Amino acid sequence: MTRGIRSFVGELLRFSPTFLARLAAADDFPQSLFDQFPWLQNLLLFFATLALIALIVWFVKGKSPGRGFLIHVDEHDITFTGLFPPQMQAAVIEFLRYDVALPGEYQIRGHWEDRILIVVVQGDHARPMEQRIRNFLKLNLKPPA
Repeated sequence: MTRGIRSFVGELLRFSPTFLARLAAADDFPQSLFDQFPWLQNLLLFFATLALIALIVWFVKGKSPGRGFLIHVDEHDITFTGLFPPQMQAAVIEFLRYDVALPGEYQIRGHWEDRILIVVVQGDHARPMEQRIRNFLKLNLKPPA
């Protein structure tokens, strides 16, 4: 391996500096791709911008529920998305409306890791009731099969 490197360096050193200077100044020196194809720079800039926008949208949108669920609670409605058991929706709506009865808007995100339910409550007014909501859901929900 070192013999190959030595021979390569020896070949490079055999070129005189004046030869390399003449080669760089020659008119027939190979051009860069951007000189040969002027539209290529615009195309690469377009794809880089598109990738940046897609990355921003991906971060703003957030993670999909996957094996989990999302309960969105506002003043007028409670909506369920993801893998939430339909037979439990009425009980959870009753619990959130009448037992918890928090003002404002909040979200409850949940997902199963193995057979353990992980619950996170997001919202200004919901923080004090997070443990109560988590306990209710852990006692009443079973992981999907």
